[in-house]
Amino acid sequence: MAMSYKVRFWEIRERPDRRKGFEVRWTVSGREKSESFLTKGLAESRRAKLITAARDGEPFDTGSGLPASELRALKQRTTWFELARQYIEQRWDRTPGNTRRTLADALATITPAFVQPGAVYRSPQVLRRALYSWACNKKAWDSAPQEEWQEELEWVERHSLPVSEWRSLTYYAEGLTPCVAR
Repeated sequence: MAMSYKVRFWEIRERPDRRKGFEVRWTVSGREKSESFLTKGLAESRRAKLITAARDGEPFDTGSGLPASELRALKQRTTWFELARQYIEQRWDRTPGNTRRTLADALATITPAFVQPGAVYRSPQVLRRALYSWACNKKAWDSAPQEEWQEELEWVERHSLPVSEWRSLTYYAEGLTPCVAR
């Protein structure tokens, strides 16, 4: 991730032929970036935020064109489910079979606990099977998950807690259950 302080901004471009007719444009180390908005007010607001970040001395990422603070915020949105899948992907090829089963079992067991407080899943058995057999099994990723698992996996993706919120989780320490099977 290369960062640069060399940022230039252009005026907002109006494009009446587009649904999002107002475009904010800027360059980071000579690489052009842009975002489109429905209204001129939204475009002006975004441009002002970017200019403020540059004036405050924030470096911008040359790849995404975003200021460092926005990039950090995006990274903090990584959820437990995404992190667990990344971990499986990283470890899978260099891990023996029994250890793979143990990892899949452990992650399938803990993942339903790292969801938003009050989130309710339909079928604990189907969710567990989907997590163990597909989400935590890199070999299974070559094909789509079974139809009955798809809804449960989508539920986990939607309700999985961002990693950045783990410190504020007091209900775990108090022994409260974060999700309830219905």
